[in-house]
Amino acid sequence: MSLLKEIIAEATAKTVDVPRLLRLCMVLASRLQFDPMLIWVREELEGYPPEAELPAYRVLRVRNKGQFIGHLEGILDLPLSLLPERMQPHYEQAMIRDGIAEYLHLLDGVSGRDGNLGAMQLTWPPEVALKYASKYVNYGQCIKAWSEVSAAEVAGMLDKIKTKVLAFALQLEAEAPNAGEIESPAASIEERRVSQIFNTTINGAVQNYAAGATNISQVAVGGSVRAGDLDSLLTTLRSAGVAEADLEDLQGALEEDGRSAASGMGAAVKGWLGGLAAKAALGAASIGGDVVSGVVAQAIVAYLGIFDG
Repeated sequence: MSLLKEIIAEATAKTVDVPRLLRLCMVLASRLQFDPMLIWVREELEGYPPEAELPAYRVLRVRNKGQFIGHLEGILDLPLSLLPERMQPHYEQAMIRDGIAEYLHLLDGVSGRDGNLGAMQLTWPPEVALKYASKYVNYGQCIKAWSEVSAAEVAGMLDKIKTKVLAFALQLEAEAPNAGEIESPAASIEERRVSQIFNTTINGAVQNYAAGATNISQVAVGGSVRAGDLDSLLTTLRSAGVAEADLEDLQGALEEDGRSAASGMGAAVKGWLGGLAAKAALGAASIGGDVVSGVVAQAIVAYLGIFDG
C-alpha cells in the first residue's frame, strides 16, 4: 500500500488513531521536503508554543461556571460581565495548545459511564473566583470557578484534523498518486502545487509561501486582480487551484451578466459562486470552501470593481 493510500485509509477508518495519522503525514512531508506541513504536524503532536498563532479549530467555546456556598449553594453559570473588561477575552474561549495526544486522554477521562461525553475543566485562579465570581450571589461565596469545554468540542477539533488530512491526501493523490514514495522522486509534483493544496485543505486559506523557491507566481488577491482585466482574474483563480472547467463556466457567467447589464455581481456569477461552494463542501471541487468564500470571491469582487464604501 502506498503512503498516500495508507493515510487515506487511516483517516477514513471507523476508529482513527490521530497521532499515528499525523506521524504518517510527517513521513509524507519529510519525503516531499515540504516544511510547512512538517511544522504543522509537529505542533499538532507536540503542542503549539505560546507565541504561535493557533488554527481556528483549536479555539473552542466555553461555559464559565462556579461553585457557591452560603445563601445559595450549588453550581451556577457565570456571566463574563462579572470580570473586568480587560480580563473577559481570556475567559471567553479556550486556546487549546497542548499536543493532540493529551486531548485524547482527556476525552477518555471525561467519558461518562452511560456513554455520554462530559466536559473538560480549565480552573480559574482561586483569587479571581473569590474576588469576582463571588459578586454573582448576595451573601454567598464562590469557592471554585472554571471554564468548561465540552468533550464534544474537543472531539470536533479532532474530527477537523482528520478531515483536513483526508482532503490533503485525496487532492495530492489525484495529481500525483506516487507522491511520497521512496522510489518516486519528490519532484513528481511541483512544490508550488503542494503548497497550494496544503493551504486550501490544511490552512483553509491560500497564503504566500515559497520555501526558498524563486520566480514563483503566488496568490495575493490584493492588487493582483485589476478591475475589468479578465486575464488577471483567471490567472489568480488558476493559481488558487480553481479547475479549468470551472473557469470556463465562470467566463460564461460573466458574459451572461454582461448581456443583462447587471450592476455589481450579477445573478449568473452569484450562481456560479454558489455552485462552486457546494462542490467544495461535498469535496467535488479542486479547492476548499474557505478558498471559495475568501480568495475566489475577493478576486471576482476586485475584477468587477466593487469596493466597500
